[in-house]
Amino acid sequence: MLDHKPGLNLSFRSKDYVGTLDGRSHILSRIKGTSRRALVASYMDGKMPGEPPQELLQHALSDEQRRALARLHPALMSGEYLPDCDAGEVEIARITIQSTLLDVTAVYARRQGNVWHYRVVDEHDGNTLTDTTSMTAEQVLSLGELLAFFLNGWDLFYVLSLNFAEAGYPADQVSGFFEGASAHYPHFDAALAAQVDDWLALIGSQVE
Repeated sequence: MLDHKPGLNLSFRSKDYVGTLDGRSHILSRIKGTSRRALVASYMDGKMPGEPPQELLQHALSDEQRRALARLHPALMSGEYLPDCDAGEVEIARITIQSTLLDVTAVYARRQGNVWHYRVVDEHDGNTLTDTTSMTAEQVLSLGELLAFFLNGWDLFYVLSLNFAEAGYPADQVSGFFEGASAHYPHFDAALAAQVDDWLALIGSQVE
């Protein structure tokens, strides 16, 4: 579906998910919270003076810490309610939507023996997911395989339909409603956007 998009190599595979990231990317990818990631990145980039406080670097916050953030602003909760990574598990991609809470859905991966185990997770105890949220593979997923697995486990198109069908799917609003991120797949966001562009084109052709 995306083969005609210039610059997108859907066959790209990360060499591995463990031990291949630079120090900055590794630290940021371990932080569940979207706002905490951005703040730590600001420290690392010299936009904030000094070193980031240790509590910002935690993988997960305590319930008390999350409640304190919620009192400041609901959007600060973005990503904080994702499930914790299991031992040896890493986040390989995430999608954030512009909901009130900036909800995040992600794909986690871990290696057991010669097999990679993948799962799609959300911030709502799986209530926004489909029945197909896990898979195994003998090698890391290609970009195309990751996209297919992710969107099969969590239906972004359904989410976009709920939010934009009545408005006629204005392309600029739809494209600004979601963002993909991955430390392991540099073109994940671009491939995701291209997938949505094709979906919008298909909807337009059906209306005509």
